[in-house]
This record gives sequence, C-alpha cells and structure tokens, in this order.
Amino acid sequence: MKKHIREDIQIAFRDLLHEKGFEHITIRDICERAEISKTTFYRYFHDKYEVMNAHYQDLLLQVVLEGECHDFREMFCHLLTTASEQWPSIKKAFESTGYNSLENYIKMYSFDFSEAIVKACRGGKGFSEEERFQCELFDAGVAHIALKWIEGEYPLSPEKASDLLLAMLPESLRDLEWNDIRSILAYNGQDRT
Repeated sequence: MKKHIREDIQIAFRDLLHEKGFEHITIRDICERAEISKTTFYRYFHDKYEVMNAHYQDLLLQVVLEGECHDFREMFCHLLTTASEQWPSIKKAFESTGYNSLENYIKMYSFDFSEAIVKACRGGKGFSEEERFQCELFDAGVAHIALKWIEGEYPLSPEKASDLLLAMLPESLRDLEWNDIRSILAYNGQDRT
C-alpha cells in the first residue's frame, strides 16, 4: 500500500506537470489529483521539488536494476531515450529554478550517487582529489547539457550523446564493475519502496 500511494503522488505530479507546468502546480493540486490528504502527501514528500526529484531517482534505479544495462554507455543511452519519450514533462520539470531546480538536483544527486558507488566498490575509500574534481565537473556538465539536449540544442541521437558522455566520464568510474553498481543500487533502493 505504501508504494502505491507514493506512485499515485508521482503520477499525479507528472500529469499536472504536463498540463500546467512546474511553477503552477501546488501541493493542493497534487493531493486532489492523487485523491489523498495533505497529511498523507507530507508522509511521503516535503514539497513538489522532492516529488520531481524522486522521479529522477526512481528512473535511474529502474534503468540500472530493471533495464538491460551492462555498462555506463547503455545506462546513458537508456536515460536519454527515456527523456526523449517523456520530452514534454521533462522539459517542463526543467522550468524549476534556483537551488531546488531539477538541473541542480541532477548535479548533486549524480555526484552523491557516484561517490557512494566508489566508496562501496573500494571498501569505504572515496574519490581522490583528482576524481572529485573530475566528477564534480562531469556531473555539473551532464545536468546542464541534459537540459540543452532536451530542448533540441544538440541534435544528437541518444547513442551518439551516450558515446560522448562515456568519453568524458572519469576513467576510474568507467572501470567499476557493473554488477557491483547494481548491488549497491539494489541495496540503496530498498528503502524507497
């Protein structure tokens, strides 16, 4: 039941995002669409930004855990393909601005996600200074380029864009075992259901 309500909230948000755009959605709108009370909403999410960000987290977990991905290139390609399929809603999600924007969230979450994977694969040892620098630059760039790609500024196929992303990914991350990454994600994703 718990997972069902969480999904209902996210579905309501996505529908409203497509209809109204991010700035015009209220918590009341989401609650009415999901047929829940505000109290129930706040059991699962703090605000509409968290609902938007949870969609990105869930998509990433789904792509890696349930998808046919065997490496980062396939993950990038699947994420970009999904983004192009959900173009109108994702483009509207990028309308959010400031610290809580989707672009900023993708940057922060991607960095934290990468660092957790590295620590788990290295027995608790995280990034070197060089890797931290590379990963922060990579994640900020991916978040920024994702918006431009969605807006059509880079008319590249998901496959070509994935090749370019993979080439920019820090080499130490490219070398991580994909099965280790899946295990870490499966463990970290358990508390989301």
